[in-house]
Amino acid sequence: RLAERVSDKSLFSPYVKALRAADPTLRALLIRLMPRVNSALDHPALVALLQSSDAQLRKEVAQILPTIGGRKVFELLGEMVGEPSFPGRLEAMEVVVAIVPHHAVPLLQTVLAVGNEVEKVRAIAYLTEPRCTARDPGAALAAIAGALGDGQESVVVSAIAGISALASEDDYLTQVGPYLESANLALARAAVDGLRMFASPRAVAALHLRLRAGPNVLRFAALDALEVIGTGDVLNPLVEALGHAQIRV
Repeated sequence: RLAERVSDKSLFSPYVKALRAADPTLRALLIRLMPRVNSALDHPALVALLQSSDAQLRKEVAQILPTIGGRKVFELLGEMVGEPSFPGRLEAMEVVVAIVPHHAVPLLQTVLAVGNEVEKVRAIAYLTEPRCTARDPGAALAAIAGALGDGQESVVVSAIAGISALASEDDYLTQVGPYLESANLALARAAVDGLRMFASPRAVAALHLRLRAGPNVLRFAALDALEVIGTGDVLNPLVEALGHAQIRV
């Protein structure tokens, strides 16, 4: 109650130190008080808490940093995300995207190079958000395209979806087109799903081909994409599908 009326910046550092060992009730109180005594000089100590193994502490630090941090916080996190053993990469991305989304692409690209599977998928999701891509969509697209060579299936699937959201039709077919023929059905389906973003005769022709070639998981994905495209060009493949030997198709 006393602290709520005090705005002395010298309290910021003790609050940060107390966060590490505080119980949940005290921690929530400290988080609420910190903006009142914000001290930019002590931000490195707060950012360092994202290196903690305590996931709840990292979550709460990530909630407060966007409300009090700025360029210095961004620079510190940029250095930390490149450390292979850094446990706070998810929280660091959340903070940077909240503070300076238009400058987040290089940091997110670093995550794609060193992060784990979950972190890479989250980074790709951020890279497709307008707030991150508005200033330089080409850089975001290049970062996502680099993830096509990742060894984890879910990352590649996310990258394909990300490219479909940002790329032109020509770029999509150049970068993702080969996956339409992939023996890996998850990757092939992701490539088929991405075609729904392009309402052109060329995209419809590619979907028509997958409808004919199968297997059924790709036929159904192609039908879904044709429905989304919804132009007159989709009628021929749909009519052909009505005569398919398999009743489910």
